[in-house]
Amino acid sequence: MDPVVHVLPLVIDKVDEGWCEELQRFTARSVESARQVGGELDLVVLIGGSTPDSSIYIAGNQLIDAVQEGCLDAGAADFPLVVPVPGLGDMRSIPSRHMLVDTLVRRWHEVDQGVWAGEQEDVIEALEHKIFPDYLAWQRPVVAELPDWHQGVLPGEGSLTVKTGNHQIGLVVVNSIFRGVGPELSLDHVVLAGEQLQHAVGESWKEWANSNALTLIVSGLSAPPPRLLDARSSTLLISGGNARLEPSPKRRGWFVADPKKPVCMKIGFDHKGVPVVQDSAKRAGKSAIPLSSLSFHNSLAIAPAPVDALVEDCDAAQVLSDFYRQVESGQMIAVLVSGLPGGGAVVDLDTLSRQLAVDVFGQVPQPEPSMDEIWSAAQAHLPANRLENTLNGLRGDVDSLYPDLHRVLSSPWWRVYDFSASGAIKVLAEGKLTPVILTSALTKKPGDRQNACEVTAMNGCFDGSSISVDFSVPAADTPSARALWFNRLRAEIVYHPVVFFAESAHSVALWRVLSSLNLPSGSGSYPRFIVAPEAGSSERARIHHSGLRHICESPTSFADARLRPGNQRLEQGKRRLAESLAVRDAATGMSLVSTMIDKLAKGSKGFLKGSEPEWGDITGNYAARLSVSDRVLDETRKFGGESRSIVILRGAAGSARRRH
Repeated sequence: MDPVVHVLPLVIDKVDEGWCEELQRFTARSVESARQVGGELDLVVLIGGSTPDSSIYIAGNQLIDAVQEGCLDAGAADFPLVVPVPGLGDMRSIPSRHMLVDTLVRRWHEVDQGVWAGEQEDVIEALEHKIFPDYLAWQRPVVAELPDWHQGVLPGEGSLTVKTGNHQIGLVVVNSIFRGVGPELSLDHVVLAGEQLQHAVGESWKEWANSNALTLIVSGLSAPPPRLLDARSSTLLISGGNARLEPSPKRRGWFVADPKKPVCMKIGFDHKGVPVVQDSAKRAGKSAIPLSSLSFHNSLAIAPAPVDALVEDCDAAQVLSDFYRQVESGQMIAVLVSGLPGGGAVVDLDTLSRQLAVDVFGQVPQPEPSMDEIWSAAQAHLPANRLENTLNGLRGDVDSLYPDLHRVLSSPWWRVYDFSASGAIKVLAEGKLTPVILTSALTKKPGDRQNACEVTAMNGCFDGSSISVDFSVPAADTPSARALWFNRLRAEIVYHPVVFFAESAHSVALWRVLSSLNLPSGSGSYPRFIVAPEAGSSERARIHHSGLRHICESPTSFADARLRPGNQRLEQGKRRLAESLAVRDAATGMSLVSTMIDKLAKGSKGFLKGSEPEWGDITGNYAARLSVSDRVLDETRKFGGESRSIVILRGAAGSARRRH
């Protein structure tokens, strides 16, 4: 393998004289290592740090000087190209009430396509003049020295190519932190969109990337790679990282540069043309750094992982962003399977099934049986007092506030389905601290949606007697209340987004529930998420094949970090949920199709049948449309298969509904 390019990523953090001297020596060593294999130090990438400081650009210039002096010390023929990358420290702060904060933080999902299409010039101008003026004043003279620099759409973005030997290396700078204008930055606000890449290169991304032997994408913070990147083009993702937002330096999909431990990358190609990355400080003959650890976004790594297992990224901020977009619609369903309800004080469903298995079989059989099989055996063979003694672990503590469960139940769900049979929810409902209506699926059949958080205890709610719970899976065609609730859940996941909460990704209870629901597949189905701790590759593949998007956090930590009171997107969801319920009660104006389905008899299609011809249709010789189903389908196809809520404007005679 012949090395073709050397790249040095540096993070502009607090710089002192001692660090500059150390960097100068490091640069000299890097240049000497490159020259030993017939190369030079080609690129230096300066990534903005995370601490706002008026002297940051003095520090940036000091780093450039230190690099150049190191090159002189090593007798380099040329100075490397220096490419700046915006970071959090490059942003000016603005008041939280500023309109730009509202646009970029709270309403981003409404304006993002307009920004990428060039229709929101006011947003770009505000970013340039309000947020990044200091950075641009420093950056523009630096990039003016770069050959063929192509400017992107957001401040600081752009691209260039470096040709060396028979290979071309592409470098793209992405402003991933521009949404961090609010008082509290989270990973939800970090963006790497396919449209950004398109604008940065100024042409078809696919054609541009395929013309490169390797493409480097550099940003201030690591973000989920867009679908625009595929395995056919080799891509290396580099970021500056942030200790508060990204406590783990091994963000999946990225090489995170260490401010105090720089690595000079020696990038070459083997005899098959596959990129190989090495630390230039390693002696010749040392094995290459596995591309999977440097996070190549393709399947050509030295130690490749299954592609399907990598489809959903446990670190993906995009998954969280998509989750919030669904929950703020006020139409999302929450399904509690294992974990959370008792928070450790009450036994979870998987633990309970293992305890019952030991009671019935003497030990937990392998493979572990499902809860319905164990429950059937327990009812047949265990004395009532012993069964109830084990079930006592489900009781809730009347003196506990269950704060994490309270946060979950206070979120804007269309409905909550609870499979835990835990008494914790009953405690909260009876304590009146959490506005929930608890219904046992064993005793009450489905009815109209009520104006409060509805929680359906699918396996009942333990009250001291074993007959208050049932862990079997009812047949779909039976008339029992539980069977009707299972059918209601199966129907609602067809036209509602849904999130499942589980204590682990390999929870037996979780997969039994998913199996019983027969989740619909296809690109037209609503998004489905699972909140569970990070899983192994086989579990990730299983989750992906089930059509679920994995939020890799335990239910408890997710509730604590993501469902905090005051979250603007949750508040928006509460408003929209209240609006849809108010419209349903008023029976006028606007109605969601899902609400209309709830109120119709099983199998009815009355809401799609249209109406008789009106006088205007007759005099104008217009053919009356007796069904709107075709038009509804045509409109939904415009969204490329993504499921959207369908809204119907309703009226009565004389309301001019024909014009709608």
